[in-house]
Amino acid sequence: MNRDSIRQLVRPFFCAAGVSVTLLVTSCSEPKLASEEEAPPPPRETVERIEPVYTLPISRTLRDKSGRDLASTIIGKGKRTITIVRKLDGRRFDIAIADLSPEDREFVSRLPLHLAEPEQEPPGPAIEEVQTPPYIASREKDIGRLREKQEELGREISESSGNRITVRSLTRDRDLLQQEIDRLQRQIDEYRPSNSN
Repeated sequence: MNRDSIRQLVRPFFCAAGVSVTLLVTSCSEPKLASEEEAPPPPRETVERIEPVYTLPISRTLRDKSGRDLASTIIGKGKRTITIVRKLDGRRFDIAIADLSPEDREFVSRLPLHLAEPEQEPPGPAIEEVQTPPYIASREKDIGRLREKQEELGREISESSGNRITVRSLTRDRDLLQQEIDRLQRQIDEYRPSNSN
């Protein structure tokens, strides 16, 4: 092969390479190194929002939907209510979460579910509480109602102005009430000794 034939073979190759280089240079704004082109982009940093963790009990001034404030200590949280102790007087309440302001509902949503301890009775004398049997309780309740009616009839008797027929009728009704009271009391007295064991 002579020189001319080699030039004819290589010439199209150099022309194509020249056009490629020209296109590459005009399409790129800045040349990059091969190592930069192959490197993957740096990973995007994801910032997680870290919610504060609260534990119960926690003090907070709560606000309801209408804007009223309540200084309290939250001692428990259920699905729909929170249990608080009001700082003003130490009284305990359950409040619906839906009744709170939006800000306080958001705050309460971050609290853990925690049922409040049951209220304990204040320590007092160790007296055994005697439960009244239902039989006696119902009769004592009836006696109470009959005595109220008796007192009412007594007032009507004293207010009636000399009408003998009215006074006599009211007195008879009052006496019938007393007989019923006496009958119920006898039932109670008879029941107690037989069931005291």
